[in-house]
Amino acid sequence: MVRALKGRFTDWEARAAVVTREAPFAVKTAHRPLYANAAGITAAEAKEAIRLTTVRGALPEPIRMAHLIAAAYRRGESRGRA
Repeated sequence: MVRALKGRFTDWEARAAVVTREAPFAVKTAHRPLYANAAGITAAEAKEAIRLTTVRGALPEPIRMAHLIAAAYRRGESRGRA
């Protein structure tokens, strides 16, 4: 992830510091664990937010929608992966 930040942002060091500050934690879902990290909220709050927003499939809706939008923008379709 740090390599991706480094290649795309001039302030990559500040962004990487936020991402690597805490270790990722597993969140059980109906399918398989989702690994997350929280900044500005507790791990328990993040787990609850993930649980409340995972209504279809294995991904929380904000992540699923972001994937659909990015795939549509890039390829014109999602290819059914979210």
